[in-house]
Parts: sequence; structure tokens; C-alpha cells
Amino acid sequence: LHARGYPVGLLERERRVPLHDTLPAPTVARTGRPIRVDAAGWTAEFPGASDLPAMAGLGQVVALPVGGPAPLAVLVVGRSGAAPYDEDDIGFLDAVAEHAAQVLRRSVLVDLLRDRDRRLGLTLGVARAGTWEMDVETRRFDVSAELRRLYGIADDQPLGTLDAYLEHVH
Repeated sequence: LHARGYPVGLLERERRVPLHDTLPAPTVARTGRPIRVDAAGWTAEFPGASDLPAMAGLGQVVALPVGGPAPLAVLVVGRSGAAPYDEDDIGFLDAVAEHAAQVLRRSVLVDLLRDRDRRLGLTLGVARAGTWEMDVETRRFDVSAELRRLYGIADDQPLGTLDAYLEHVH
């Protein structure tokens, strides 16, 4: 949970919200459907919840799924004043939610790649095996420190091409 523009400590009680709670974010997380509510309808729609709109000075609140009907997260946005969110506003917020979903998906992939690289590094270290990489377009060539050690190539010795590397292979 992160909020901007709210009084300090206002959201501390709701820092962790159970998925079964009757609040906008958990409801959207469970259903995958957006919610729009004004300050007047807040208590009727979310009985038992703190009167967040009144405490934060919000007239309108919208909660949108981030990442489709099985959300990765929920974007909750509030605005002061009585003017409801129109379709242009919702379209803009949907675009923000889609960008956030892409970022979240990429962060999951980055974590998976980091874990894979960590495991590969451990495996190569135990096997005492080296690696090499070549950019097919530029033909630039690079070898790992372990491969340099195996072939007796100094760390400061440049190996810019495949041909330079192959000179060290017997």
C-alpha cells in the first residue's frame, strides 16, 4: 500500500488488508471488476470501513484491476470534489493500470532471470566450466574469467573476436 497526499498515518490501519475485506482494493482483486464510488455512497457500499473519503477529503474513488480480470495489483485513485470520473478519465487510468501491469510482469521476468543466472553461475562454478558469448552481428566475442583461466588467457588480454579466441584453443 502506498498513498500520496494523505495525512501521515491515515492509512496505517489499512497497510495490510485481507483479501476478504469489503473495501475497494480487495473487492477488485477478488472480482477483477472496477469500482467507482462517491463519498456519499462509500458507507453504504463499504460498511464497517473507515470513512477514508471524508478523512482524506475525497469526493470520488475509483479502483481498477491492474493486469486484467485476474489482477496482479489494484490501482485506487481518489479525487476531491463531486465531479465523477468520466470515460476519458477512466480510459487514462486504464492506460496507467496497463503500464503498471507491464512493469509488474517485467519485474517477475527479471526476478526469474536473476534466479536462473544465479543457479547457472553456481553450476558453472562447481563444474569449473567457463562460458563465452558472441554478438553475431558485430562478431564481438567475450569469455568468462573461468574460461580465461582454463585457456591461460590473461584478464587484461583483449579478446575482441572469435578468431582471437580460437588462437588460444588447442
